Amino acid sequence: MVHERPKWNDKMLNELAVFTADIIAKWSDDDSDIQDLIEDCESILRYHKDDDGYELAKQFEDLGYESDRALVEELDIVSYECLDILKRHIKKWVAENNLTLDFKIGDNVKFDDRTGVKNGIIRDLRPETMQYVIWHEKLDKNTIGTYIVAEKVELL
Repeated sequence: MVHERPKWNDKMLNELAVFTADIIAKWSDDDSDIQDLIEDCESILRYHKDDDGYELAKQFEDLGYESDRALVEELDIVSYECLDILKRHIKKWVAENNLTLDFKIGDNVKFDDRTGVKNGIIRDLRPETMQYVIWHEKLDKNTIGTYIVAEKVELL
């Protein structure tokens, strides 16, 4: 039985909090309790994981931390790490379940992209994350397409 595609969860949040705490600890050269820092990171990142470095620094300042331009620049990578963590979990899920894509480049498909069901053409494959890159009529002809998870794609 194949488990559902991984979604952002507390385990991933903790990974991101540890990553962020490491950034702050290296920047500050503070020997404070790292576990307290991780907990502060979790409390902020639960609602601000997609924020840029400036917004994250403001959140940390609200908890009593100090920041500067260097920290803001370091924190800018947190939202990218958030995406990388989720992607690593998805790749692991694909590998553990020996999942493969059913359709090929050029196939006409219908898919649901959260704005409704559309028809399109598969332009590229992302087997490591079980996604299709699909072009549809609302996109510019020079755009390769929209990334759609395999579970939302059906052959026409």
